[in-house]
Amino acid sequence: MIIMKLSSKELNYKTKGVEEMQYDYSKLIGRIIEICGTQGEFAKKMGLSERSVSLKLNNKTSWKQKEMQKAADILKFPENDIQPYFFTLKVQEH
Repeated sequence: MIIMKLSSKELNYKTKGVEEMQYDYSKLIGRIIEICGTQGEFAKKMGLSERSVSLKLNNKTSWKQKEMQKAADILKFPENDIQPYFFTLKVQEH
C-alpha cells in the first residue's frame, strides 16, 4: 500500500496574491460514471452525502486521505495511481 503524505500547505495552497489551487477531477468523474453509474451511487458507496461529493468534485472542500484510499478501492484503480485522479491541477484561464 502506498500512502501519500501531503502537508497542509500542499492541500490548502493559499498565499497573498495567488489563487487557491484548483484540481481537475474530470478523470475521477469519468471513472465514477464508468464504475458506479452516478455520483449519487458513488456517494452511497463512499458513505458520504451527494452534496459532500459534489463539493469535493467542485473544489469547495478537500478530499481526505482515507477518502482517496476508499475511492481507489471502489473505483478499482491502484492506490499508486491516485495522482492523476486527485492531484491534476486545473489549467488557469486568464
